[in-house]
Order: sequence, then structure tokens, then C-alpha cells
Amino acid sequence: MSGLKNIPVTTSAGTGGQLLGGLATIQRTPSNAVVSHYNVRPVIDIYATPQGRDLGGVAADIQQLIHDTAHDVPNGASVVLRGQVTTMTSAYQQLSLASALPSC
Repeated sequence: MSGLKNIPVTTSAGTGGQLLGGLATIQRTPSNAVVSHYNVRPVIDIYATPQGRDLGGVAADIQQLIHDTAHDVPNGASVVLRGQVTTMTSAYQQLSLASALPSC
């Protein structure tokens, strides 16, 4: 819990410099269990909305974090970036392939 409270929080302009514990009350509370699955495998979903940055830039930063922390992932587990990033990447790949083909 102290690790969460000590996460630095800045504004989209890079200013602010406050700790999450100074902005929010963080506590454990009982709640209903929510179990998510993707292709029959259990998953932990983390939702985020970029503000003040483009989706591609945020996705690149997240991919770098995934790459840098890959050695910390337990055996049998995987970390995958999904959502609008997947759609955007697929669209750009198809666009670049189509632009490489000669026109008729």
C-alpha cells in the first residue's frame, strides 16, 4: 500500500509533482470478485485513457515497459497490450502494405 501512496503524479504538462497518497485515499476494502477471461485464460485488465498524448506514443511507452520488465513476469504468465492499440496497429500495417503495392 505504501508503494501505491508513493507514486508520483504529474499533470499532462509534466508539472505537479505530488504523490498519489496526497491526492487520494488508498485503502483495502472488501468487494465482489470480478474474474475476467480472454480465450478461456484468466486475465487482469488494466484500463487507461491517454490525456494530452497520442495513443501511439503511449503505446510505445507501455511496450517499452513490458519489454524492460519481461524478466519479472512469472512462468506461464504473459503481458499483452490490447484494445484500441491493436486496432490502430493493424490499420497502419494494412495501410503501409496497400501503399507499397503498385496501383492498377
